[in-house]
Amino acid sequence: MDEFDDYDELDHQQEIRDFILKYNRSSLLKSVAALQLSPMNQGKDLRMEMLVNEILFSGKTGLEDVQRGALEDFFAYNLSTDYMEDPISSHFAENVVYFNGNYTILPGINTDISDKLKALLSSIFLTENELSIEFKAKADHFASLLLSCSGLIARTAGIKPYTFTDNEDDSIFVPEASVLAHLTGAVTIQKVVLEKICQSYAIPVETINDFLIRSTDINEEYNPYESIYTSRPFFELEDEFICLTPANIGFTLYNRIRYLATEMKEERVLRKTYHQWQSDKIVSYAKQAGWQMAGIKLPESQLKDRLIEQVYQIDSNKLAYVCLVMGFSSEMSPDDDAQTVYERMDIVIEHLNLTNGGNTRVLSIMIGGSFDDQMMLMWKKPKDGNHALVFSFSDFEIVAQSEEPEPLMLWKFSKAHNLAATRADIGFGSDTIDMFAFYKNNHGSLLPSDDAPGYIVYMGAGTDFVRELVRYRNEHAARRIIDDRPVDVVVRRARPFAPLYKLEYESRHNAMLVEVFRFPLWVTSYQAKSRSDYSRISIYIEAVSFWMFRLSAKIGEFLNPLRGMPVEIRLSFDPDLLSKSDVSDYSNLKKFEQELDFTVEQQTVELAVPFSLSSLLATDDNAGERLMMETILMGFNIILKKSSCAQMAEEFIRDVVADVMSPAHAKMILFSDSSKNPLLDNRNLPPPRYLMDTEQELIMDHLVEMLNPKSPIPEKIVDPKEKNKLCMDLVGMLLTRVETKVAQFNTPDLLSYLVALNERLIFQSEYNSLLLPPKIACYSNFEAEVAALKKQDKKLVPTSLAVRGIIEFIVASPNFKGQPVNLDDIDEIIALMDEAIMWANVADSITLLGNDPDIGLLPSGRIGIWDNFYKEVIAPFNNSRAETEVFYSINPDHGMDEFDEGKIFVNNEQTDAAFLEEWGTSFTTITALYGSLQMLGLEHGESLMSMKENEFLTEVPKQFRKKVSQEELKSAINLLVLDQRKSVKKAPDGFIAKDILPWRYNRALSFVRRPLIRITYPGDEQPTYHWGFRHMMRSYMSLTSLISSNKLRVLEHGPIASKVMSIFVKHNGIKYRNEVFNWLRKTTELRLIEYEVTICEDGHLIADKNYGDIDVMAIDDQQKLIYSIECKNTASARVIHEIKTELDSYIGQDGKGGHILKHLNRHNWLNENKQQLIKFVDHPLDYKVVSFVWSSNVVPVVYLAKNKAALPIASFRDIVRNGFNETVSQFQN
Repeated sequence: MDEFDDYDELDHQQEIRDFILKYNRSSLLKSVAALQLSPMNQGKDLRMEMLVNEILFSGKTGLEDVQRGALEDFFAYNLSTDYMEDPISSHFAENVVYFNGNYTILPGINTDISDKLKALLSSIFLTENELSIEFKAKADHFASLLLSCSGLIARTAGIKPYTFTDNEDDSIFVPEASVLAHLTGAVTIQKVVLEKICQSYAIPVETINDFLIRSTDINEEYNPYESIYTSRPFFELEDEFICLTPANIGFTLYNRIRYLATEMKEERVLRKTYHQWQSDKIVSYAKQAGWQMAGIKLPESQLKDRLIEQVYQIDSNKLAYVCLVMGFSSEMSPDDDAQTVYERMDIVIEHLNLTNGGNTRVLSIMIGGSFDDQMMLMWKKPKDGNHALVFSFSDFEIVAQSEEPEPLMLWKFSKAHNLAATRADIGFGSDTIDMFAFYKNNHGSLLPSDDAPGYIVYMGAGTDFVRELVRYRNEHAARRIIDDRPVDVVVRRARPFAPLYKLEYESRHNAMLVEVFRFPLWVTSYQAKSRSDYSRISIYIEAVSFWMFRLSAKIGEFLNPLRGMPVEIRLSFDPDLLSKSDVSDYSNLKKFEQELDFTVEQQTVELAVPFSLSSLLATDDNAGERLMMETILMGFNIILKKSSCAQMAEEFIRDVVADVMSPAHAKMILFSDSSKNPLLDNRNLPPPRYLMDTEQELIMDHLVEMLNPKSPIPEKIVDPKEKNKLCMDLVGMLLTRVETKVAQFNTPDLLSYLVALNERLIFQSEYNSLLLPPKIACYSNFEAEVAALKKQDKKLVPTSLAVRGIIEFIVASPNFKGQPVNLDDIDEIIALMDEAIMWANVADSITLLGNDPDIGLLPSGRIGIWDNFYKEVIAPFNNSRAETEVFYSINPDHGMDEFDEGKIFVNNEQTDAAFLEEWGTSFTTITALYGSLQMLGLEHGESLMSMKENEFLTEVPKQFRKKVSQEELKSAINLLVLDQRKSVKKAPDGFIAKDILPWRYNRALSFVRRPLIRITYPGDEQPTYHWGFRHMMRSYMSLTSLISSNKLRVLEHGPIASKVMSIFVKHNGIKYRNEVFNWLRKTTELRLIEYEVTICEDGHLIADKNYGDIDVMAIDDQQKLIYSIECKNTASARVIHEIKTELDSYIGQDGKGGHILKHLNRHNWLNENKQQLIKFVDHPLDYKVVSFVWSSNVVPVVYLAKNKAALPIASFRDIVRNGFNETVSQFQN
C-alpha cells in the first residue's frame, strides 16, 4: 500500500504550520509562487493556493529565507495530492493576442481561458458595439496591466507558449536551486518596473490595487470555491509585488472585466457584444464549410434574450439549426414558466422538418456561449432521422478548425454519435470534443472496431488532440505595416513543414508571413477582385514565401541585420496574368529573356510580374521562379544598402538561388496545359468528393444486421468454402442495397452528379500526376510532406471505381420518379459499392489464389478479417508500384521509349480490316467517334454532355475526316454504349457474368469500355446520349492500352488478335529488351553480348532442341558470373482475377508449366553445357550461371512467386530504382 493512499491534509495541518513558522514569509511566498512556473507543477493550483493562504495567515517576517532542500523535504511528505484537482488538458503556457503584441499566460486549471479572453477582448475592442468609452478605457487598463505582468513573468522565466510536460507524478516538484532562484526572480515585479508599464500604456498606477491581496481577504480556512486568489493574485511588499498565483492571471482578467460591466450597469451590453462576436465566428465557419443561409422564418420565440438562432442549408434535404445559448445575466429575472431552451429547439426542429414537403432532416447544434463561468448543456436524443450535437463555444471552434471545412463534416460526426448512443453506455463526463477526437482517431467511428461496446469513457480523449491542434495553429500577433504605420495582426500557421502563416481573419487581400528571419517578412498582393483572382495570386504568394524560407539558411546572415520592422515583398501582377486563363493566351508567347522590374520603397520590395513571364513559368524547369527570386534578392540589396548593412554580390545571389532551387524541375508554380492534355481542363467541375470514413465505418457496424444471416456467424470460420460463401453473401447483399438506394433517386439528377464527379476524379488523378514530381522535388527535405503527397490520392482510385460501378447500376435500371439527390446518401451508396468490391476481392483471393484469411464475428458485432495475403503480397506490391511511379515521374529519362502507336491504330488498312471483320467497324471509325465526342465536350466545356439521338447522329459525324456509312457508325456507337438492361444482376445475351461484376477489370460492359450512356426517357420517342469528355478520353486510352498490352478480350486467333495485337507483342518485346540492354550498358561495368543468344539445333549455342533465346547475356568477369536475363514485357495486374492469370502464366497450372519452367530448363541446360560458353568467356567452368526473369512493370507475381518460382522474378522498374547490385544481392541471398 502506498504511504500516501490515506493522506489527509487535515492530519498534516500542524506540520504545514510548523514548517511555515520556520522561515521568512516573503521568502516562502516567492518560492511557492516560483514553483508554479515549473511545467512539472501544472494543475496543482489548489494545493499551491492553500499553502499560499496558510503562509499569508500564519507566516512571520524577520526569519531566515527558505532553501531548496527544505522545500524538497517538506513536499516529500506534505501536500502530495488533492482529490479536487482534475487531470490537466491545456498547455502549460498559451498565447493571448492584444494591442501591442503577444502575451504569454499560464491557464492553470482554467482550460479554455485563453479562448475566452480572445473572445472577450476581441468583442470589446475589435467590433462595433454599444459599450461606453469609459468602460472600454478601464477594461483596457486592466488588460494592458495584467497581460503585461503575465508576459513579463513568462519572459523572465523563459516560458514559451504552447509548451507542455507530460508528468504523472502528483507530488509537487522542486527544481534545482539555480532554476528555483531564477523563477523566484520572475514572480517578483519591482514597483519601479510596474510604474514603467503603467506609464507606457497610460494606466493609472493605482489600478494594481484591484488585484492586490488585502489583509482582510485572508481567512484561516481556505475555500477553493471562493478563492480570493482567482481575483487578487498579487501581494505587495515594500518595493515590489509578488505574483502569488501566476496561473490565475488570465482568469482574473476575464472575471474582472465582467465584474466591471456589472459595476457600470453594462453587463447586458457586454454579454450581447460577446455573444455577437461568437455568432459572427459561427457565420464565418458556415461560410467556409459551404453552408448557405436558409432564410427560413422561425416560429416566434420567448427566448430572444437567451438565444441566437441561425439556419443553414447543408445538403439538398438537410438543414443545420445552430443555437447559440447565451444564458441569463444578473440583470434578468426569468419567469419560471418561460419556455426552456430544449422546448424551443423542439419547436424549431419540428417546424424545419416540415419544409420541402416534409422531406427535410435537421442537424441541431447547441453551442454554449460560455460567457459565464460554467454552462452545462444536455444532449437530447434526436427524433425522426434528425441529428443533434452540443458544444461549448471553444470546443466548437476547435472542431471547426480541425480540418478543411466540408459541408457534411458535423452531420457525419453526429451520425456516428447517434449510433454510439444507441449501442454503448457512454460514460459521464465525456465532452463533445473528447468524442470528436476519438471519432477522428478511430477512422470516423465512436465504437470500438474489435471489442464489445459496453461502457465507453471518452473523457480525456480530446486532450492531446486539442493541444496538438492549438500548438500547430500557433495563433499569435505579427507586426505588419498598414497605411504607413505598424499594426499587430493575428496569424495562424498555414503549412506544417515551414513557419509560413496566414491571417487569422478572412481578407480579400493575399498575404503570407514568413517567420524565419529576425524580422517579420510578408509576401503580399492587393489586386484580387474575385475568388478566382485570390486563388491564382495565392499560388505565386506561396511560391515566393516557400523559396524565401528555403533560401533563409544561405541568406540569413545578410538579411537578419534588418531586425525589427517588417519587410514586405509585394507582387504586382499584369492584369492579363489574372484575366487570361486559357493556355492559348500564352502558349505562343516568345521566351522571356529580359530582366524583371522592381521598385523599393522604405521596407517594401515591389516585384512586377508581367504576363510575358508566363512563357518562362510554363516550361518544365523553374527558370521563371529562379528569375523572380533573384530579382527579389536584388531588391533586398537596396534595403540593406539604405540600412548600412552588407549586401549580397550578384554572383552570390545567382549561385545561392541555383543551389537551393535545384533540381531544375522543383517548381511551386505549375501551368496545366489542357490544350495538350484535355484531362486537365477544370471547367464546370464539382468539388472533389472521396470515400467518407464515417460511411465506411457505419456500414461495417451494420454489416451483420444488414446481412441478417440464417445462422449465427462463428467467431472463427474454419472452412475456406464457408469463408468464400460469407464473402459472396455480403457482396450480394451490399449490391442489392446499392440497387435499392439508387432506385430511390431521380436518375437524371443522380447521373448528372455522378458523371460530373467521375470527371472531377479523372481531372484530380491527372492533376496529381502533374503535381507530384515538382512538388516532391521542392519538399525533398521534408519527409512528412513527401509522404503526404504520396498518400493524397489513396482514396481516389477506390472512389473512382465505386462511382463507375454505381453509374453502371443506374443506367442498367433507370428510375424517373425518385427523390432529389443529396450528398449524404450518395456518400453512403459509394461506400456500399466500395465495401462490396472489397469483399468480392477477398472472395476472389480465396477461390483463385488459395488465400486463407482469418474471418469471424468480433465481440464488437463486426465481421473481422485478418489477411496476411494483403500484408505480404498486395501491400508490398502497391507500395513498390507507388514508389516506382514517383521515381519515374521525377526521372522521366528512365522511361521506356515510345513508338508511334497511332500508325497501327488509325488509317491502317490491316488494323481497320481486322476490326471491321470482327467488330463490324474499323478502328479508325472507333477513334473518330471517340475524338468527336471529346471535341464536342471540349467545345461546350460541360462535364456532362447530353444529345437526343437525331441530333447526335447528325453532329457527331461532322467531326470525322472520312465519311462513314450509317451502318458502320451505329456499329461503332453500339460498341461504346452503356444501355438499360432487363436485370441489373444478370448479364444480357452475348455477354458473360464477369462483364457485369464491378470489381473485375477488362469487362465488356464496364463504364470504362462503354463510356457513352444511352437512356430513353418517359415520353421521348428517341433515346438521349450522355457522356463526359474526360472519361471518353480515358476510355480510349484504356482501349488502346488493352490492345497494345495484348489484354483485350477478343476472338482467340481471330483477326484482331493475330493481325493487330500480335504486332504490339512483338514490338514491345523488342523495345523492352533493348531498354534493359541499354540501361545495363549505361549503369554497370558488365560485359554485354550485343545480340540475343539462341540455344537450338543451329543456334549460337548448339542444343538438341530449341530452349529459346537468352534475351540479355551479361558477364561479370571479375566475379566470374554469367547473367542470363529473360525480359518479360508485362502489364501490371489490376485485380485479383488478373493476378491469378498472371501467376498461372509464370508458374503454370493443372500440370502445365508456365514461363518459369521454360526459363528453368534453359538455366539447367546452361549449367550442364558450360563448355559451350567458351564462345563468350575463357575458362567457362570457372563461371557461375545466374538466371532471372525481369518483368517490364511492377507486377504482383514478383511477390506471389517469391517462394513458388524456381527462378527469381524482379521488376525492371524496381531494379532501375534500387540499382543492379542491390537487386542481384537480394537474388543471391
